[in-house]
Amino acid sequence: MLHILLLILKIIGIILAVILGILVLLVCIVLFTPIRYEADGVCKGSIGTLKAKITVTWLLHFVRADVYYKEKKLRWRVRIAWKKITGGEKFGNSYDHKEDVKDECESKELQEAKETTSEEKTEKNRKTEINEKTSEELEKTCEEQKEISKECKEASEVLEEEKPDDKTPSEKHGEQISKESDKESGRIEKIYKKIKGVFSKIKYTLKKICDKIKSLLEKKEKITEFIQNEVHVNAFLKVKSEAFRIIKILKPKEFNLKAIFGFDDPQRTGQVLAFLAVLYPFFEDNIEVVPDFEKSILKGKLHIKGYIRCCHFAALACRLLLCKNIRITYKDIKNFEL
Repeated sequence: MLHILLLILKIIGIILAVILGILVLLVCIVLFTPIRYEADGVCKGSIGTLKAKITVTWLLHFVRADVYYKEKKLRWRVRIAWKKITGGEKFGNSYDHKEDVKDECESKELQEAKETTSEEKTEKNRKTEINEKTSEELEKTCEEQKEISKECKEASEVLEEEKPDDKTPSEKHGEQISKESDKESGRIEKIYKKIKGVFSKIKYTLKKICDKIKSLLEKKEKITEFIQNEVHVNAFLKVKSEAFRIIKILKPKEFNLKAIFGFDDPQRTGQVLAFLAVLYPFFEDNIEVVPDFEKSILKGKLHIKGYIRCCHFAALACRLLLCKNIRITYKDIKNFEL
């Protein structure tokens, strides 16, 4: 009985070891098998003449992706083992007569649909014209009624003014003097309130400005303390060195660029030239670029070839995670509040 149990355990152990070996093999294949890429581009004076092709392969062409650009159209194709997936627009040489017939049929249907929609639009326009006429007539009647009501109000006001007053002239004179004094006192109060409101607004704005300045100074002090901390400085230097290392590793093995370029806007030409200047330290002898600041032109050739391994990214992630300073700075950034 014990012999049978040991045999079963041995078989289970062998199966587990085989599964673990397969998993380790798959992980090694993913990490160490390079992803190869190649790109070629040609242009003969304008963007319309631009032709480009990009191919990416992995695991002895088991996975392959192709991207084509031609005649201002983009087309792509992906192949995994024996399965293919294509997409994008077809180029001019690959159009079929059947597709042209379909396009003609579709254009006829579109014309018929446009005719029906135009008829419907004419009917809608007629209805809207009738509605507009009726609305104009109603507006005219409303205006006439408003004018009549205004005339009635004016007549009633005239009748009220023509009514005789029972008051003596001395009483009228006293009432006028009291009214004038009340008006003057009301004006003085209004002016005083306006001046008071202006001063209160000035005080409020000054307080707001002072509070903002204080808060900005406090934020500035916090940010400077956070940046100047030794731990954070060391973490930044570590990230910088790792970034330069990964850029050197991922640098293409072949890079050739010969181009004459220019845009209608000279500023854009200068911006592109500044961007290309960043590549000069890495590819000194393989870049020949001539800017043209007077006209728009694009002429030249481009060839790029290289490969990428996932193990480099895995090693980068491990180095960053194992660094104590980076972990501390990550926590501090997460809990940082201004």
